[in-house]
Amino acid sequence: MRRFKKGAFALSLKSGLPIIPIASYGGIDMIPKGRLTLNPGRIYLSIQEPIYPEKYYDGNQMHTSQSLDDLLYDTHARISRGIKELMSEYR
Repeated sequence: MRRFKKGAFALSLKSGLPIIPIASYGGIDMIPKGRLTLNPGRIYLSIQEPIYPEKYYDGNQMHTSQSLDDLLYDTHARISRGIKELMSEYR
């Protein structure tokens, strides 16, 4: 999984809307790198618990660079955990 860009997370902090982490497994087998054809198969999804941005505010209800980084890290961790669960269940 690549590093996330910060725009959606900054928007979540600014708007107060939660991030919904979604983990997927199986897509790489259906769409091989460098090919334009699709292979038959299944993609498994795991929708994780929402991450509410209120947890990442400081006392002034303003987000900081650190709170944004913490939100990114926690989202990445939840998606990674979801992928590991999917891999162990469907491998």
